[in-house]
Amino acid sequence: MAKFRNGDLVLTGSQKITFSTGASVNEFDTDVNLAADSDEKVATQKAVKAYVDAGGGGSGTSGSSGTSGIAGTSGSSGTSGIAGTSGSSGTSGAGTSGSSGTSGIAGTSGTSGIAGTSGSSGTSGVGGSGTSGSSGTSGTSSITAAGADHAVARYDDATTIQDSGVLLDDNDNITGVNDLSVDGSLSVGGQQVATREDVPIDMRVPWWNEPQTRFDTEGDTYIQIDQTSDTIVVDADSVLSMTITEDGLALETGVRVNEISNDSTTIIATSLLTAAAIHELNGAGWDSSPDNQTGSGDVTTMTVDSAASAFASALYISSSGNLEEADASDSTSVPCIALALEAGAGEKEVILHGFIRNDAWNWTNIGQSVYLSTTTGELTQTAPSVSGEQVQNVGVAKSADILYFTPNLTVEEVV
Repeated sequence: MAKFRNGDLVLTGSQKITFSTGASVNEFDTDVNLAADSDEKVATQKAVKAYVDAGGGGSGTSGSSGTSGIAGTSGSSGTSGIAGTSGSSGTSGAGTSGSSGTSGIAGTSGTSGIAGTSGSSGTSGVGGSGTSGSSGTSGTSSITAAGADHAVARYDDATTIQDSGVLLDDNDNITGVNDLSVDGSLSVGGQQVATREDVPIDMRVPWWNEPQTRFDTEGDTYIQIDQTSDTIVVDADSVLSMTITEDGLALETGVRVNEISNDSTTIIATSLLTAAAIHELNGAGWDSSPDNQTGSGDVTTMTVDSAASAFASALYISSSGNLEEADASDSTSVPCIALALEAGAGEKEVILHGFIRNDAWNWTNIGQSVYLSTTTGELTQTAPSVSGEQVQNVGVAKSADILYFTPNLTVEEVV
């Protein structure tokens, strides 16, 4: 039963308000969420405003359209804008709000992260049109497949991330790198990595170019190794210095040698002899018991200026560069460096080192030293002893008439 109390309309029991047309209502609803979704409830102005301000509830679901008023002109449905702009709302009729404009189609999620801007929803009737759906999540790039643990990701194009195949582990170790290209210098463990010249010369041994921090093969001096011919070439300042092959070593000129020998008994053109072998070879042909007035050893020809020179005369090199007779009493006439093998002046044979025999000698102290004498050109076994005289040991008496001549060029003066 309906009652009017002090001008108010009060409904009791299950009574409803019913007009001549339209639905019957039994409640003025203050629920801001309009959860009942009922045709028998009328939302208050405050509830409607709160519902609209809150976005109309569920994402993108259009609210129930109001019952068309008698004069209500349906609003034109909103044309979906680019990325989901809702159409303009319909103008409410004079009575019950006219049908709400058709809600804009929910914005299609932006391609690869470009969010579609939601269009403004039309002002709905009592039901209020739903807010356009949520836009796509912005900026999310697609991943082609799950990557390996510790893999470094890379872009395959502007939007796709993929596994690069390069691994960076928890200890900062990098693996999986094939070709590494670096602009500028590259350091490992604090040390700059050496580079090489752009076009190295084939077969050359690289040398360290400190100022450029690189290995070079260019230059006037180089070593070249030819694996095909098994040849090593050494070039110094653009001049071929040495070539090494399986046949031996060859300098710029001359024969090729393949041995350094200490054997003086076998002499071949491709061998070099050591000093010991040469010394042995030089002495191997010496006759330690030569004939009278002959010598055997290191014999050569030199110019003798002294006409008084006889066989076995002691000779020194004078200021002229030629030989003259030596004298232990004169400091300017020593040291004795040779014994004459021919008498007189001119180009004469002399012995520099070896065995010499003179039957005119009569050495009494065999195996003892022989000295340069204070008599010009002579030898003696008595060392000079007067102050100012020169003491020079020139050899050892092998026998009474044979001298092993090996002059000591260090001369001492008697004080």
